[in-house]
Amino acid sequence: DILNEINPDHLSPSKLAILKILYNYGPLSGRDFADILGISRAAASKSIDQLYKASLVNRRTNSSDRRVLVVSLSVKGSEVIDMYYNKRNDYMQENLGVFSDQEMEDLKTLLDKYIQSSVLKSKDIELVCMVCNGTYGSNCGLNAANDNQCEYLIKKGVA
Repeated sequence: DILNEINPDHLSPSKLAILKILYNYGPLSGRDFADILGISRAAASKSIDQLYKASLVNRRTNSSDRRVLVVSLSVKGSEVIDMYYNKRNDYMQENLGVFSDQEMEDLKTLLDKYIQSSVLKSKDIELVCMVCNGTYGSNCGLNAANDNQCEYLIKKGVA
């Protein structure tokens, strides 16, 4: 399990999701995390506090509204996410290593075609969205089919 390998601070999947969102989208408010992850503000605040105590995120007040707390990824948090993505990529490369270069190109082409067709036919991105909470960022195939906009984050009022 990748999370256990890179997990010196015993991160839960929801805390890892917060770090991945920050990695892909930059600083956000605690309220944004609650909305994106579909959790209460209290739960988001508790997770952010724990990540802050582990030195994985930074916190500051918003200069235009001191009631709003802005959370950003710390250097240590960025290193943890880099390690996570590197391990995940190694795992994927190992499993996809059975395919030839041509088969990999064919697979990518077919998956892109499937995604494009699904979005165009359904007109409802939620039917094909994996609800990654924005963690795939610009790597999401659905974003390309949707003018590089994450429909999930737009509906949550974050993007």
